[in-house]
Amino acid sequence: MKDTQLNHSEKHPSFAAINQICIKESGDDFAILTMPITHNHLNNSGIAHGGSLFTLADSAAGAAVRLGDQKVVTLNSSFNFLSPGILGDTLIAVARIIRSGRTTAVVDVEIIDSNEKKLATGTFTFFKFNN
Repeated sequence: MKDTQLNHSEKHPSFAAINQICIKESGDDFAILTMPITHNHLNNSGIAHGGSLFTLADSAAGAAVRLGDQKVVTLNSSFNFLSPGILGDTLIAVARIIRSGRTTAVVDVEIIDSNEKKLATGTFTFFKFNN
């Protein structure tokens, strides 16, 4: 499957596109997204900024919940940083819906590096609304 770049438009790229986040795979209750760690993703300590990992996780969780034209926003999240992301690596976020109701959904996300080392985990709650 070809990677799908998340992009709002050519003139106004989405936040995910600016962070080079791509959808690797998605289905009815899951999504797998990737993000390369570039110099733009680093903090002052030379490792991936925590906000970069959180952005990848939130994007993956949202991609798992969105079906068709369904719009969602993050209501709440809990996120644990376990190990640092390293420059040059590509991170993988695996998001799985654990509960989806009429107006909310709860998604678990795990971020791993290219060696399958677990870097972070999180749980995200989304509000679903109509167009």
